[in-house]
Order: sequence, then structure tokens, then C-alpha cells
Amino acid sequence: MLAWNNDTWGKSSTTRSGLRDVTTGIIAGTKVATELGWRPVEAVAEGDKVTLLQALGGSATVTTSEGEMARLSPADSIDFGFIEAPVKREVSSDEPFNVDLVWEAAATVYDPEIPVDIVELGLVYKVDPIQLTTGGWQVEIDMSVTAPFCGMGDILRQDLHDAVAVLPGVEFVDVRLVFDPPWDVSRLSDVARLELGMM
Repeated sequence: MLAWNNDTWGKSSTTRSGLRDVTTGIIAGTKVATELGWRPVEAVAEGDKVTLLQALGGSATVTTSEGEMARLSPADSIDFGFIEAPVKREVSSDEPFNVDLVWEAAATVYDPEIPVDIVELGLVYKVDPIQLTTGGWQVEIDMSVTAPFCGMGDILRQDLHDAVAVLPGVEFVDVRLVFDPPWDVSRLSDVARLELGMM
């Protein structure tokens, strides 16, 4: 795992992960994603310390001093300086729909617990674009999670939905969480294996 020191943190738009203790400005009541879903933080008071686990895919994942893991919202991740504001990819509204753009959008979604995007993790099983009578596109996606009882499934599903919904020509997105076949490590790409130290 890579770690960054305070002198370089936040000055690069590259993907980062690592451990870093920071004093947070998280105010009790801020909504964060936990394994139980999005909920207000009650155990983190302003000025408490959190440990940054990773800042990937437009949000940051931290652990509290009590050991609870939480993924901050993208806005809070930016406000607290864990990530930089994303640079919007300019896509012409005249640009035709392309399924490759769906896969590129999916690759911007990261598992909050693992520093690898969901495409490289092998969590996206199927992308099925269907042209509508309006000329737009419906995109049906099947995805899974690394463990059947992973509490982040709905959060990842929403992140993927949001990433694809903004693509040109997309009118409807349906992301289904599936468990058959169950995910296993054989689905990891070589990139993921390398990042996770499995090669």
C-alpha cells in the first residue's frame, strides 16, 4: 500500500490510497456511508481524529478513532481536502452513445474498502445497452460484491448508476445487484492482482 506525506497530499489528481491520521472537521450529523448504508455520524465530533484509508473514485474512506469505517460523501471528501474536485469530462451532447463509455464510467467507481475500481475487481458482470424508441438508450447492468453480506452493495450500485446516468444518450439505467454466479478471486484482473499484491 502506498502512503503520502502531508506535504504532497492534495496536490496531485492521481489516484491515492494509504493510511494517514488527520484531524477532521467532520461535524456530528454529517452523513457518511457505512456498512449499514448512509447514516449520520454521531460518534465523530469535530476535531476528532480519523485515519484516511483511501481517496479514490471521487470520495474518501476513513476509520474513526473507535474503528468504525465510513465513506464520506464526495462533497465532504473535497471540503475536507481528501480529494480534489473532479475535472468534468467534456462530452458533447452530439456524441453518439458508445458502450465503451459505460465501461469507462464504471471504472471510476471504487470499492470503499479496496483500492481498486469495480471493473478491475470483476464486479461488473454484464452491460447490456438497449436502444429505445425515442433514440436514447437504456443501460442494464448486472454487478456483484466481493462478499454476499457486504453492506456497501447498494452504495456501489448507486455510484455506478450515477456514473452511467450522465453519459450522452442514456435515458434510463438499471443496475442490479446479483449473486449468481458468486464473485471469487478468479474475476480479478491482472491490474487488480498487482495492486493488491497478489502477483
